[in-house]
Amino acid sequence: MEQASPPFSVKLRRWRDGVALLTGGLSPRSRVVTPLVPDHRYQMHLSRALFNCRYAPGQSVLEFGCGTGFSAHVLIEAGAQRYLGIEEYERPVHHATRRYGSGRVSFRKGNLAAPSSEFGRHGLVLAMDVLSRYEHAESVLRLYSDHVDDGGVLVAGVPLARNKQDILTARDAGARTVLYPWYWASFFEELFEETRVFRHCAPGGSIDWSEPSPSSFDAKDFRFEEEETPQALPARAGIAAVFVASKPRGR
Repeated sequence: MEQASPPFSVKLRRWRDGVALLTGGLSPRSRVVTPLVPDHRYQMHLSRALFNCRYAPGQSVLEFGCGTGFSAHVLIEAGAQRYLGIEEYERPVHHATRRYGSGRVSFRKGNLAAPSSEFGRHGLVLAMDVLSRYEHAESVLRLYSDHVDDGGVLVAGVPLARNKQDILTARDAGARTVLYPWYWASFFEELFEETRVFRHCAPGGSIDWSEPSPSSFDAKDFRFEEEETPQALPARAGIAAVFVASKPRGR
């Protein structure tokens, strides 16, 4: 059966999104997340930045997979002292540096699967949409934990897998490692003395993430629900499981 063509209004919004990306020095065909295109994905990622603000005051921040860098100014405004964002691709790094770079904010191109020791240790380390990209996710997490200072916090987001269908959906979307929450928790608990876990929830029902901007939702419409154990996470739907780990072991 032939698929129906999207209405003209949707085509126009997608065209406007492409122009916005192009004028920002980004590929109009890219799937980057940026306030230039305030779609559902942007509002969701902004909600994560707002969640992380609670850990930012007074801290030096290192973010793996910083994308176009918009979370930097959010964290600085929340009280972070410095921010270093790491991304694999040249164009987003150039865009982020031009748009958000300052004496306190910098961006570098780097290997997210094998980060350089030159990045140093920080009070807040972020990996919000990174670990599931790699088959050796446990090893990548171990490398990230080395960048958390003794009193620091690591915040990481991974797909929330409640059943086999969730696992297949996440893999179809490009994830290489998709595990049930308690498996992820075992990795964090091996590396940190304290681990808290949250369910990242979308507003309303299901969301069409391919819908062009502007989103009908605000970042504050997304919720973070803390659970006592990772085993409780599959009880309700969610976008991601977010782990907040502190007190690195073996220091």
